[in-house]
Amino acid sequence: MMQNAIKKNKSINSTAYRIYRILEWLIDKPLTLTEINMRFKNDPQIGKFLSSDSVLFYFNTLKAIGCKIQRPSPRNNFHYRLLYHPYGFALSNQSINLLAAVKQTLQNAFCHQEILELDIFFKKILTTENPSYHQPVIDYVPHSKTTTGANQNKSAGHEKQLQIKALFEKSRSVDYANFESHIKILENICNINKQLLIDVEYNSPVKGKENFLFLPELLFYEEGALYVRGERPEFSFPSSLRVDRINTLSPTEDKKWLTVLSARQKELLVIEIQLFVPKKELFEGTGLKPQHGVYQETLHWVDHAEPEQCHYRVTLTVRDFFYIKQFLLASPFLFKILQPDYFLVDLKTALETLSAYYEKDNQLKY
Repeated sequence: MMQNAIKKNKSINSTAYRIYRILEWLIDKPLTLTEINMRFKNDPQIGKFLSSDSVLFYFNTLKAIGCKIQRPSPRNNFHYRLLYHPYGFALSNQSINLLAAVKQTLQNAFCHQEILELDIFFKKILTTENPSYHQPVIDYVPHSKTTTGANQNKSAGHEKQLQIKALFEKSRSVDYANFESHIKILENICNINKQLLIDVEYNSPVKGKENFLFLPELLFYEEGALYVRGERPEFSFPSSLRVDRINTLSPTEDKKWLTVLSARQKELLVIEIQLFVPKKELFEGTGLKPQHGVYQETLHWVDHAEPEQCHYRVTLTVRDFFYIKQFLLASPFLFKILQPDYFLVDLKTALETLSAYYEKDNQLKY
Protein backbone atom coordinates (compact mmCIF):
# COMPACT_ATOMS: atom_id res chain seq x y z
CA MET A 1 0.00 0.00 0.00
CA MET A 2 2.87 2.37 0.64
CA GLN A 3 6.61 2.66 0.30
CA ASN A 4 8.71 3.00 3.45
CA ALA A 5 12.04 3.19 1.64
CA ILE A 6 13.84 6.52 1.76
CA LYS A 7 13.75 8.18 -1.63
CA LYS A 8 16.46 10.49 -2.93
CA ASN A 9 15.55 14.12 -2.33
CA LYS A 10 16.48 16.22 -5.36
CA SER A 11 16.04 19.50 -3.46
CA ILE A 12 19.18 18.85 -1.39
CA ASN A 13 22.52 20.25 -2.64
CA SER A 14 24.48 17.04 -3.27
CA THR A 15 27.94 18.54 -2.68
CA ALA A 16 26.96 20.18 0.62
CA TYR A 17 25.22 17.00 1.73
CA ARG A 18 28.29 14.82 1.03
CA ILE A 19 30.58 17.22 2.90
CA TYR A 20 28.20 17.25 5.86
CA ARG A 21 28.11 13.44 5.91
CA ILE A 22 31.94 13.14 5.87
CA LEU A 23 32.19 15.56 8.80
CA GLU A 24 29.50 13.65 10.68
CA TRP A 25 31.22 10.30 10.10
CA LEU A 26 34.70 11.55 11.04
CA ILE A 27 33.45 13.14 14.24
CA ASP A 28 32.27 9.64 15.15
CA LYS A 29 35.52 7.81 14.27
CA PRO A 30 38.46 7.68 11.80
CA LEU A 31 37.70 6.00 8.46
CA THR A 32 39.55 4.64 5.44
CA LEU A 33 38.71 5.79 1.93
CA THR A 34 37.04 2.42 1.29
CA GLU A 35 34.90 2.77 4.44
CA ILE A 36 33.87 6.30 3.45
CA ASN A 37 32.89 5.11 -0.02
CA MET A 38 30.88 2.22 1.42
CA ARG A 39 28.94 4.74 3.50
CA PHE A 40 28.34 6.86 0.40
CA LYS A 41 27.05 3.75 -1.38
CA ASN A 42 24.70 2.88 1.50
CA ASP A 43 23.42 6.44 1.96
CA PRO A 44 19.94 6.76 0.33
CA GLN A 45 20.69 10.32 -0.81
CA ILE A 46 23.95 9.31 -2.57
CA GLY A 47 23.69 5.61 -3.39
CA LYS A 48 26.99 5.20 -5.24
CA PHE A 49 30.77 5.02 -4.90
CA LEU A 50 32.61 8.29 -5.57
CA SER A 51 35.98 8.86 -7.20
CA SER A 52 39.07 9.54 -5.11
CA ASP A 53 39.27 13.02 -6.66
CA SER A 54 35.72 13.82 -5.51
CA VAL A 55 36.40 12.65 -1.96
CA LEU A 56 39.66 14.65 -1.90
CA PHE A 57 37.71 17.74 -3.00
CA TYR A 58 35.31 17.28 -0.05
CA PHE A 59 38.23 16.93 2.36
CA ASN A 60 39.82 20.09 0.98
CA THR A 61 36.52 21.92 1.45
CA LEU A 62 36.40 20.80 5.11
CA LYS A 63 39.98 22.05 5.54
CA ALA A 64 39.02 25.38 3.95
CA ILE A 65 36.32 25.92 6.59
CA GLY A 66 38.79 25.25 9.41
CA CYS A 67 38.92 21.48 9.92
CA LYS A 68 42.23 19.69 10.44
CA ILE A 69 42.28 16.17 9.01
CA GLN A 70 45.17 13.74 9.31
CA ARG A 71 45.96 12.13 5.97
CA PRO A 72 46.01 8.31 5.69
CA SER A 73 49.41 6.69 6.13
CA PRO A 74 50.87 3.38 7.39
CA ARG A 75 51.24 5.02 10.82
CA ASN A 76 47.47 5.50 11.20
CA ASN A 77 46.45 2.34 9.32
CA PHE A 78 45.46 4.43 6.28
CA HIS A 79 42.61 6.19 8.08
CA TYR A 80 41.42 9.75 7.69
CA ARG A 81 41.33 11.17 11.22
CA LEU A 82 39.58 14.40 12.24
CA LEU A 83 42.00 16.21 14.55
CA TYR A 84 40.06 19.42 14.93
CA HIS A 85 36.95 21.22 13.78
CA PRO A 86 36.02 24.85 14.56
CA TYR A 87 32.78 23.98 16.33
CA GLY A 88 33.62 23.67 20.01
CA PHE A 89 31.05 23.70 22.82
CA ALA A 90 31.55 27.43 23.46
CA LEU A 91 29.61 28.73 20.48
CA SER A 92 28.33 32.26 20.24
CA ASN A 93 24.61 32.99 20.20
CA GLN A 94 24.97 33.91 16.51
CA SER A 95 26.50 30.50 15.76
CA ILE A 96 23.66 28.74 17.57
CA ASN A 97 21.18 30.76 15.47
CA LEU A 98 23.02 29.69 12.31
CA LEU A 99 22.95 26.01 13.31
CA ALA A 100 19.25 26.31 14.15
CA ALA A 101 18.53 27.90 10.75
CA VAL A 102 20.39 25.08 8.97
CA LYS A 103 18.54 22.49 11.03
CA GLN A 104 15.17 24.08 10.29
CA THR A 105 15.90 24.11 6.55
CA LEU A 106 16.99 20.47 6.49
CA GLN A 107 13.93 19.44 8.51
CA ASN A 108 11.80 20.28 5.50
CA ALA A 109 13.92 18.14 3.14
CA PHE A 110 14.87 15.05 5.16
CA CYS A 111 12.86 12.00 6.16
CA HIS A 112 12.45 11.18 9.84
CA GLN A 113 15.43 8.76 9.99
CA GLU A 114 17.73 11.39 8.50
CA ILE A 115 16.40 14.05 10.88
CA LEU A 116 17.15 11.90 13.92
CA GLU A 117 20.68 11.29 12.59
CA LEU A 118 21.05 15.02 11.97
CA ASP A 119 20.05 15.75 15.59
CA ILE A 120 22.77 13.39 16.82
CA PHE A 121 25.29 15.10 14.54
CA PHE A 122 24.43 18.58 15.81
CA LYS A 123 24.71 17.36 19.40
CA LYS A 124 28.17 16.04 18.63
CA ILE A 125 29.14 19.44 17.22
CA LEU A 126 27.86 21.17 20.35
CA THR A 127 29.43 18.75 22.81
CA THR A 128 32.79 18.13 21.12
CA GLU A 129 35.41 20.13 22.96
CA ASN A 130 38.46 21.06 20.89
CA PRO A 131 41.50 21.69 23.14
CA SER A 132 42.84 24.46 20.91
CA TYR A 133 39.51 26.20 20.50
CA HIS A 134 38.40 28.81 23.02
CA GLN A 135 35.59 31.34 22.90
CA PRO A 136 33.59 33.24 25.51
CA VAL A 137 30.59 31.38 26.92
CA ILE A 138 27.47 31.96 24.79
CA ASP A 139 25.62 35.07 25.88
CA TYR A 140 22.39 33.41 26.95
CA VAL A 141 24.20 31.14 29.47
CA PRO A 142 24.25 32.73 32.99
CA HIS A 143 27.79 33.57 34.07
CA SER A 144 28.82 31.78 37.26
CA LYS A 145 31.73 32.19 39.62
CA THR A 146 35.09 30.83 38.51
CA THR A 147 35.32 27.14 39.35
CA THR A 148 37.96 24.44 39.04
CA GLY A 149 38.15 20.66 38.83
CA ALA A 150 34.88 18.72 39.06
CA ASN A 151 32.77 21.86 39.44
CA GLN A 152 34.31 23.31 36.27
CA ASN A 153 33.51 20.12 34.34
CA LYS A 154 29.98 20.17 35.73
CA SER A 155 29.58 23.82 34.66
CA ALA A 156 30.84 23.04 31.14
CA GLY A 157 28.42 20.11 30.90
CA HIS A 158 25.56 22.35 31.99
CA GLU A 159 26.50 24.91 29.33
CA LYS A 160 26.50 22.20 26.66
CA GLN A 161 23.02 21.06 27.69
CA LEU A 162 21.79 24.65 27.55
CA GLN A 163 23.19 24.99 24.04
CA ILE A 164 21.46 21.79 22.91
CA LYS A 165 18.19 23.01 24.43
CA ALA A 166 18.61 26.37 22.68
CA LEU A 167 19.28 24.66 19.33
CA PHE A 168 15.99 22.76 19.46
CA GLU A 169 14.02 25.77 20.71
CA LYS A 170 15.38 28.05 17.99
CA SER A 171 14.76 25.47 15.25
CA ARG A 172 11.23 24.88 16.64
CA SER A 173 11.78 21.15 16.94
CA VAL A 174 11.63 18.39 19.54
CA ASP A 175 14.64 16.54 20.98
CA TYR A 176 13.78 12.83 20.78
CA ALA A 177 16.70 11.58 22.89
CA ASN A 178 14.27 10.35 25.58
CA PHE A 179 11.99 8.57 23.10
CA GLU A 180 14.46 6.19 21.46
CA SER A 181 12.72 3.05 22.75
CA HIS A 182 9.31 4.25 21.48
CA ILE A 183 10.80 5.09 18.07
CA LYS A 184 12.52 1.70 17.72
CA ILE A 185 9.28 -0.15 18.52
CA LEU A 186 7.27 1.97 16.07
CA GLU A 187 9.90 1.66 13.32
CA ASN A 188 9.89 -2.10 13.76
CA ILE A 189 6.09 -2.22 13.42
CA CYS A 190 5.90 0.18 10.45
CA ASN A 191 8.79 -1.36 8.49
CA ILE A 192 8.78 -5.05 9.51
CA ASN A 193 5.85 -6.27 11.64
CA LYS A 194 3.24 -4.29 9.75
CA GLN A 195 0.29 -5.99 11.46
CA LEU A 196 1.02 -5.43 15.15
CA LEU A 197 -1.61 -3.75 17.31
CA ILE A 198 -0.46 -1.71 20.31
CA ASP A 199 -2.07 -0.31 23.44
CA VAL A 200 -1.17 3.36 23.84
CA GLU A 201 -1.30 5.80 26.75
CA TYR A 202 -1.32 9.24 25.15
CA ASN A 203 -1.25 12.84 26.38
CA SER A 204 -3.86 14.45 24.17
CA PRO A 205 -3.72 18.28 23.98
CA VAL A 206 -7.55 18.26 24.09
CA LYS A 207 -8.60 15.29 26.26
CA GLY A 208 -5.54 14.92 28.45
CA LYS A 209 -4.32 11.41 29.31
CA GLU A 210 -6.20 8.67 27.39
CA ASN A 211 -5.74 4.99 26.51
CA PHE A 212 -6.66 3.40 23.18
CA LEU A 213 -5.71 0.69 20.67
CA PHE A 214 -3.62 1.78 17.70
CA LEU A 215 -2.38 0.08 14.52
CA PRO A 216 0.76 1.99 13.35
CA GLU A 217 1.33 2.47 9.64
CA LEU A 218 4.20 4.92 9.13
CA LEU A 219 6.42 7.42 10.92
CA PHE A 220 6.93 10.89 9.48
CA TYR A 221 8.53 14.18 10.47
CA GLU A 222 6.65 17.45 9.98
CA GLU A 223 7.04 20.97 11.33
CA GLY A 224 9.73 19.98 13.84
CA ALA A 225 7.85 16.99 15.33
CA LEU A 226 7.82 13.23 14.77
CA TYR A 227 4.41 11.62 14.17
CA VAL A 228 3.11 8.10 13.76
CA ARG A 229 0.10 7.62 11.50
CA GLY A 230 -2.27 4.71 11.94
CA GLU A 231 -5.76 3.43 12.67
CA ARG A 232 -7.86 3.70 15.85
CA PRO A 233 -11.08 1.75 16.57
CA GLU A 234 -13.11 4.88 17.33
CA PHE A 235 -12.30 6.69 14.06
CA SER A 236 -13.21 5.77 10.48
CA PHE A 237 -10.09 7.44 9.08
CA PRO A 238 -6.42 7.39 10.13
CA SER A 239 -5.04 9.45 13.01
CA SER A 240 -1.59 10.95 13.53
CA LEU A 241 -0.02 10.88 17.01
CA ARG A 242 2.93 12.96 18.16
CA VAL A 243 5.57 10.52 19.39
CA ASP A 244 6.66 12.82 22.23
CA ARG A 245 3.09 12.71 23.60
CA ILE A 246 3.10 8.91 23.89
CA ASN A 247 3.63 7.91 27.53
CA THR A 248 3.61 4.14 27.07
CA LEU A 249 3.02 1.64 24.29
CA SER A 250 2.85 -2.13 24.37
CA PRO A 251 1.81 -4.89 21.93
CA THR A 252 -1.64 -6.41 22.46
CA GLU A 253 -3.31 -9.61 21.25
CA ASP A 254 -6.73 -8.21 20.35
CA LYS A 255 -7.27 -10.19 17.12
CA LYS A 256 -10.76 -8.81 16.54
CA TRP A 257 -9.63 -5.17 16.31
CA LEU A 258 -6.46 -6.12 14.47
CA THR A 259 -8.59 -7.69 11.72
CA VAL A 260 -10.93 -4.68 11.56
CA LEU A 261 -8.16 -2.04 11.50
CA SER A 262 -6.04 -4.00 9.01
CA ALA A 263 -9.03 -4.09 6.66
CA ARG A 264 -9.51 -0.32 7.06
CA GLN A 265 -5.91 0.35 5.98
CA LYS A 266 -6.74 -1.23 2.62
CA GLU A 267 -9.89 0.86 2.03
CA LEU A 268 -8.35 3.17 -0.56
CA LEU A 269 -10.38 5.69 -2.55
CA VAL A 270 -9.72 7.08 -6.02
CA ILE A 271 -10.29 10.78 -6.69
CA GLU A 272 -10.18 12.35 -10.16
CA ILE A 273 -9.90 16.12 -10.56
CA GLN A 274 -9.60 18.56 -13.43
CA LEU A 275 -7.16 21.26 -12.38
CA PHE A 276 -7.27 24.21 -14.81
CA VAL A 277 -3.69 25.45 -15.26
CA PRO A 278 -2.87 27.89 -18.09
CA LYS A 279 0.72 26.58 -18.49
CA LYS A 280 1.97 23.04 -17.94
CA GLU A 281 5.05 24.13 -15.97
CA LEU A 282 2.97 26.03 -13.37
CA PHE A 283 1.99 22.81 -11.59
CA GLU A 284 4.22 19.88 -10.63
CA GLY A 285 1.87 17.97 -8.33
CA THR A 286 0.05 18.30 -5.03
CA GLY A 287 3.14 17.50 -2.95
CA LEU A 288 0.96 15.28 -0.74
CA LYS A 289 2.53 12.09 0.64
CA PRO A 290 1.39 8.93 2.44
CA GLN A 291 1.39 10.81 5.78
CA HIS A 292 -1.24 13.05 4.18
CA GLY A 293 -3.32 10.07 3.12
CA VAL A 294 -2.20 10.19 -0.53
CA TYR A 295 -0.55 6.95 -1.67
CA GLN A 296 -0.41 7.47 -5.42
CA GLU A 297 -0.70 10.46 -7.73
CA THR A 298 -0.72 10.59 -11.53
CA LEU A 299 -0.87 13.69 -13.72
CA HIS A 300 -2.11 13.85 -17.30
CA TRP A 301 -1.73 17.16 -19.18
CA VAL A 302 -4.54 18.13 -21.57
CA ASP A 303 -3.56 20.95 -23.91
CA HIS A 304 -6.14 23.26 -25.49
CA ALA A 305 -6.21 26.16 -27.94
CA GLU A 306 -7.96 28.24 -25.28
CA PRO A 307 -5.49 28.70 -22.35
CA GLU A 308 -8.31 28.76 -19.81
CA GLN A 309 -9.31 25.25 -20.93
CA CYS A 310 -5.84 23.76 -20.47
CA HIS A 311 -5.82 21.46 -17.50
CA TYR A 312 -4.27 18.57 -15.65
CA ARG A 313 -6.28 15.46 -15.03
CA VAL A 314 -5.14 14.53 -11.52
CA THR A 315 -5.82 11.00 -10.25
CA LEU A 316 -5.18 10.35 -6.57
CA THR A 317 -5.35 7.14 -4.57
CA VAL A 318 -6.14 8.22 -1.02
CA ARG A 319 -7.10 6.88 2.40
CA ASP A 320 -8.95 10.01 3.53
CA PHE A 321 -9.98 13.43 2.20
CA PHE A 322 -8.64 15.83 4.83
CA TYR A 323 -5.39 17.01 3.20
CA ILE A 324 -6.61 16.92 -0.39
CA LYS A 325 -9.52 19.15 0.66
CA GLN A 326 -7.05 21.59 2.23
CA PHE A 327 -4.96 21.55 -0.94
CA LEU A 328 -7.94 22.29 -3.20
CA LEU A 329 -9.35 25.02 -0.95
CA ALA A 330 -5.96 26.77 -0.92
CA SER A 331 -5.22 26.20 -4.63
CA PRO A 332 -4.95 29.28 -6.91
CA PHE A 333 -6.35 27.21 -9.80
CA LEU A 334 -9.95 26.48 -10.72
CA PHE A 335 -10.85 22.82 -10.44
CA LYS A 336 -13.63 20.36 -11.14
CA ILE A 337 -14.27 17.13 -9.20
CA LEU A 338 -14.85 14.32 -11.69
CA GLN A 339 -15.30 11.54 -9.14
CA PRO A 340 -16.43 10.37 -6.65
CA ASP A 341 -19.68 12.26 -6.11
CA TYR A 342 -19.54 11.93 -2.33
CA PHE A 343 -16.18 13.75 -2.28
CA LEU A 344 -17.81 16.59 -4.23
CA VAL A 345 -20.63 16.72 -1.63
CA ASP A 346 -18.08 16.67 1.19
CA LEU A 347 -16.12 19.53 -0.36
CA LYS A 348 -19.27 21.61 -0.97
CA THR A 349 -20.23 21.14 2.68
CA ALA A 350 -16.78 22.35 3.76
CA LEU A 351 -17.09 25.43 1.53
CA GLU A 352 -20.55 26.24 2.85
CA THR A 353 -19.31 25.89 6.44
CA LEU A 354 -16.35 28.21 5.74
CA SER A 355 -18.57 30.71 3.96
CA ALA A 356 -21.05 30.79 6.87
CA TYR A 357 -18.21 31.22 9.36
CA TYR A 358 -16.67 34.20 7.54
CA GLU A 359 -20.09 35.78 6.95
CA LYS A 360 -20.84 35.54 10.68
CA ASP A 361 -17.40 36.90 11.52
CA ASN A 362 -17.93 39.93 9.25
CA GLN A 363 -21.34 40.62 10.84
CA LEU A 364 -19.75 40.63 14.31
CA LYS A 365 -17.12 43.14 13.16
CA TYR A 366 -19.72 45.59 11.93
